[in-house]
Amino acid sequence: MNEKLIISSGIALYALFIALLMPAVRDFKNFVVASIGMGMNFLLKEVGVAAGVSIVIAMVGAALIGLILEVKDKHKGTVT
Repeated sequence: MNEKLIISSGIALYALFIALLMPAVRDFKNFVVASIGMGMNFLLKEVGVAAGVSIVIAMVGAALIGLILEVKDKHKGTVT
């Protein structure tokens, strides 16, 4: 495969990810969860965890934090 094609495919993948992410992060809670996931991925990569594994761990960790925030909001809105 041509090297220019490989590089441009990588850039297109990042652009697609950003295009999918931007409408979701208009809510502050979603922005926080996305930022936490990004930070976790960065830290895991810096520690030396493999790229694919760090993405999966960061994704699951951020999803759990988002779930906790969602459950907190639901309980805060109910009358006891």
